[in-house]
Amino acid sequence: MNNFVAYKCTHSAIVLGGPSDINRGVNIISIDNHWGIAIHSGNDGKAELLDSTIYGEDQANKDCPEGSICDHCLSSTGITLNQACSTSHLDSQKKWFKHPLWKQCTSGMRAEATYTNVKFKDFSSGTKSCGSKMNTFAPWNGAADYVAFAEFKQATFDDTHQDAITFMRSPPQSWANWEDCGIDFTCTGLYNVVTRFENTRYTGDQNPGTPGTFNVLSNNIESDTTNIFEAQNSCEKKDKWNAYLCTDEYSTLIFDSLDSDRMDRSAQPIYIKTDEECNGSTCFNNRLNAFMDSCWDGFYTCQFREQRFPTMIKRGPDQYEVEYTGTPPVEQQFVLHGPTGSEGFIVKIKYSNGDRSYMIQDKDGNI
Repeated sequence: MNNFVAYKCTHSAIVLGGPSDINRGVNIISIDNHWGIAIHSGNDGKAELLDSTIYGEDQANKDCPEGSICDHCLSSTGITLNQACSTSHLDSQKKWFKHPLWKQCTSGMRAEATYTNVKFKDFSSGTKSCGSKMNTFAPWNGAADYVAFAEFKQATFDDTHQDAITFMRSPPQSWANWEDCGIDFTCTGLYNVVTRFENTRYTGDQNPGTPGTFNVLSNNIESDTTNIFEAQNSCEKKDKWNAYLCTDEYSTLIFDSLDSDRMDRSAQPIYIKTDEECNGSTCFNNRLNAFMDSCWDGFYTCQFREQRFPTMIKRGPDQYEVEYTGTPPVEQQFVLHGPTGSEGFIVKIKYSNGDRSYMIQDKDGNI
């Protein structure tokens, strides 16, 4: 889609999620829309936005003008991050159905998002004049499974306040129940959001004070991953974002069971660890939950939870351990998302049956 303008929509400026290899928006202008520009991968493809401009609150047309009843105070998000769906919807969706792709969508393995030469303008505060939140980008708050690794290249922040950069909601604790994420702890997709900015530019009277290249990571409050943020002085917690601003490089590792029982076997919790120590404890120790049970059989969920696990990864350690609390799957696949040219690392998995040999193949089938 190209050359499209949307103004103060109560949903999104656009929602893309069709079956193309790349869902792309070019020269999109979005002005004070509720969910902003929502370009999602379809069929595990890519999402791209190029040469577009996104505006914050229109002061000449506020949601709640003075002297009127304030019954329509909507938050504004510039970009809703890619939900990385493994399926797709029709190119032309004739009937609105529960936010196409945002619900009843299982996240894929290979999806990613790139936003190039996007300008954010007049995000003068983290809240609108009526009191609701306003930010340049954010994940959808119902993305229980996975938010795709996102790269912003040559973004421009024009008259943008630091408080308005993002707000990353933590996953609701109400998801910790038999029908959704299991009773032990909530789903962890929203705890593992990684966004990267490169060659960022700043104009106007307000400057958010972020560097040219930086990462924004969701606040993983239930794991020890925050130890590495604070102990190595490479990340700063931004309370207004519920996220961390980091100068070190981070990526997203997602792995999946390929065994026949991958939908009805529970391998969670799984822990992602390094051997590094910070202040006497393991620097990186990320607890992961499986995907949400999003299948319905009549009035009940199907008790099927995909054994797929995304985790944020700090670049630098040469080895990460995937620690299973049960028996690891015999066949697994791993996909690493990050900036081009990033160094690799070893993934270690302990198997109890050490007399067996295992084969590692790349995505092209090479051993």
